[in-house]
Parts: sequence; C-alpha cells; structure tokens
Amino acid sequence: MNLAQNYQYEQTRSQLESLTAEIFQLDEKRKSLMDTLDSKGDGEITIGQMAFPDTRLQIKSLEKN
Repeated sequence: MNLAQNYQYEQTRSQLESLTAEIFQLDEKRKSLMDTLDSKGDGEITIGQMAFPDTRLQIKSLEKN
C-alpha cells in the first residue's frame, strides 16, 4: 500500500474500533433497560390462571382489554 492508502486504512480501522465499542455500550444499556422493564415492581397486576374473554381492567382513566 502507498502512504495515502495506509493512512486511509488506519483511519477506517480506528473508526471501526470506535463504532464497535459504542455498539457494545449501547447494547449493554439496552440490556439494562430490558431488565428494568422485565422486573416486577409496585403496581404490577398479574392474572393468576386465566381471564375470561372480554375482561376489562380499568384503573382511573386507563383501560386495558
């Protein structure tokens, strides 16, 4: 490779490493957020065995079918 190609190669390799590290960080953040969303918290409503068809759950102005 000539000097210009070598310089471009090093820039591209550096950018690839930077983007790979950023992807890893974003993936870790995504996993953390998914764990938070999956965790049970205050106010969780769980149906024990089954819900009859057309059952509605209403809390204040929020309604879920």
